[in-house]
Amino acid sequence: MRKIALAPALTVLLLSLSACGGGGKSSTPAASPTTTSPPASSAAPSGSPSGTLTAPETADLVHVRGQETVGKDAYQDFSKRYGKPFDNLADSQSTLVSTVTGMMKRYAVPDPMSSAAPGHFPDPALQQRYDTLIRSGTSASAAVTAMEGYERQNSSDLQRILSHTSQPDLQQMYTHLKQAADRHLGTLQQHH
Repeated sequence: MRKIALAPALTVLLLSLSACGGGGKSSTPAASPTTTSPPASSAAPSGSPSGTLTAPETADLVHVRGQETVGKDAYQDFSKRYGKPFDNLADSQSTLVSTVTGMMKRYAVPDPMSSAAPGHFPDPALQQRYDTLIRSGTSASAAVTAMEGYERQNSSDLQRILSHTSQPDLQQMYTHLKQAADRHLGTLQQHH
């Protein structure tokens, strides 16, 4: 087996952090190289999984994909209606979704949202969450408030999910996603 560094995945994560105002020193150490190769049939990004996912880890990864996409689609909708701060947050959220889908490819996890149109979710709970955010955003101020609630819940969910995995690459990704959610919340709070 060959050793492959996770540098490309870290680059995407760092880009997502800088897009939302982060990018400072991280308390998370850099991932170490791994010797596990991805399945030959997968379209995994550079790097390889740090192990095999359990059923709960797989479900959490799919959930996070949907949850981050709810945020991306809502930010994009509010960006079209209200502009700042939603435009920068929409760009950042798009990068975060790409990070999650890259991890799904790395582990060869099927993406139930791969053909979903923006604002449409195969999971009824995610669809309800998105619809509630959009209905709540009747003004720029109301949209900020709605997205603050989204980011608080997202941060809390990511903290819970982080405690469910022993995979170093997933731990690092969830940590960065949580940090991004916390930064997004801070950005939103500056616009009240």
